[in-house]
Amino acid sequence: MQPAAAEPTPSIQFLMREPVSMMDWGIKNIEDYLYRHRTLLIQSEKTLFEPEPAIEVAYNWEQNQIRISISLRTCEQVQKTSQGLSDIRLHVEWVIKYLRGSLTMKPYDAFFRHRGFRSKESPQSLESELAGLTELIVSVRDGESNILSRCGAQLT
Repeated sequence: MQPAAAEPTPSIQFLMREPVSMMDWGIKNIEDYLYRHRTLLIQSEKTLFEPEPAIEVAYNWEQNQIRISISLRTCEQVQKTSQGLSDIRLHVEWVIKYLRGSLTMKPYDAFFRHRGFRSKESPQSLESELAGLTELIVSVRDGESNILSRCGAQLT
C-alpha cells in the first residue's frame, strides 16, 4: 500500500508563487527591530507603562507613507493629574527621539535591502526618500482605551 501524496491546494500554490517585495521585507525588518527593542520604549524613571507596547509598521498606498505606530498603555497606578500627564508627554517625546536616532543609526534604507549587497539598480536617493515618507506615531492609552497623549512626527 502506497502512502497518499499530499498536494498543495490552489490557495497554497498561489502563496508559493507570490514574491515578497523589498518594501514588504523592509516593513517586516523595521517591525522586527522594534519588537526586539520594545522594552526600551517603555523604560522611564517611574513605572508608567504596561510591559508590552503595541507595534505596527505599515505602508499606506493612498498616502505613499510608511507609518510606524507605537501604542503604550499606562499602568493602573498612573494618575491622570497634571504631573502624570506631563510625565507621559515627556516620555512620548523621548520615544520619538529614540526612534529617530535608532532607526537612522545605520542607513535607513538598509532595512529595505538584500543582506550583504546593494543592488546596482537601487536609486541613490532611496534612503532620503524612505526617511521622508516615514511617519512616527506614538500614542498612550489608559486602561479604558482613552487616548491620553498622541504625537506624530516625521522620521527626519
